[in-house]
Amino acid sequence: MTNSPTVSVITWDGGFRENYHTVDFFCKQTIDSIEFEFLWLEYYSSIKAELAEKINQYSNARTICLGNEGDWHVAKCMNKGIKLSKGEHLILIDGDIAVSESFIEKDRLIHNQFPGSAVYYRRMDEPSRNGLDLKNEINLEYLKTNCILANPTNYGGCLSISKNSFEKVCGYEEHSLFSGNGAVSKELYIRLRNAGIPILWHPTGEVYHPWHDGTIPSNKTTKRELQDLIINLRELELDTLPNQLQINNYMKKISSNELKDNKWEMLVNIFKAK
Repeated sequence: MTNSPTVSVITWDGGFRENYHTVDFFCKQTIDSIEFEFLWLEYYSSIKAELAEKINQYSNARTICLGNEGDWHVAKCMNKGIKLSKGEHLILIDGDIAVSESFIEKDRLIHNQFPGSAVYYRRMDEPSRNGLDLKNEINLEYLKTNCILANPTNYGGCLSISKNSFEKVCGYEEHSLFSGNGAVSKELYIRLRNAGIPILWHPTGEVYHPWHDGTIPSNKTTKRELQDLIINLRELELDTLPNQLQINNYMKKISSNELKDNKWEMLVNIFKAK
C-alpha cells in the first residue's frame, strides 16, 4: 500500500513562466519525497517541453492542464489543484519563487506550534537582474543577499494552511474581475480573516523572487482599483465565501456611483444601501 503525501505544494501558470526553478527548490527538500507532492497547474491546454522535462525528474511532481481559453485566472488553477491534492496540509505558492531545502520541514514545525493558522511568508524581490541572464541558474545565496522587501504584504507569494481551515472559505474567488494580474490573493486573505482563521506572518521564514518584467508593479490600473473596492466591501460585510453574483451587484452599485473621488464615502453609501 502506497502512503499518501501529507503535504501538497500547489502552484500555477498561464503559459508565461520564464524559468522553472521553483520545481527544483520545492522538490529537493529535507523531508522524504513520499511525504509531499508538487502540483503545477497550467491554465491553458499545454505545457512547455522544458517544464515537462523538469517535472519528470521527480516522482512526486505532476502537471495538470485545465484546457481553458481567454485571460488566465489564478483562482481557477489553485482551486482545481486543491481539489485534486492529496495532502491535508497545503502550501500555495507563486510559480517563480525560491526557498531553502528545509522550507517544508520548518513550515510543518510552525503549524505544530500554531495549529489551524494561515501562515504567510514575506516575498523578497530581486529589484533587477544586474545584467544576469534569467536563464542562468538561480542561486539562493545570491537571492538572499540581493533581494529586498518591496511589498510587506504580498499575499500571493506563499500561504500555508491546513485543508480543513481552507475549506471554511470555500476557495479562491473565480469571478472574472479577479482574472489576470491583480488582488485575488488579497481577496482570499480578507475572507480568511473574516472567517476567524488566525493569520500569522512567519517571523523568520522568507521566499525569494528573482527579477523579471513586472516584479515590482507599477501604478494601479482601473481594474485593480475596482478589485480593491470589492475587497473593501467584503471586509465591511464580513464575507467569508466567494460569491460571483454578489460581486456583480457590487459592480452595478459602484458604476452608478461613478467611482467618486471619495471612494470611502461611496463604499459606506453602498454598504448602507444593501
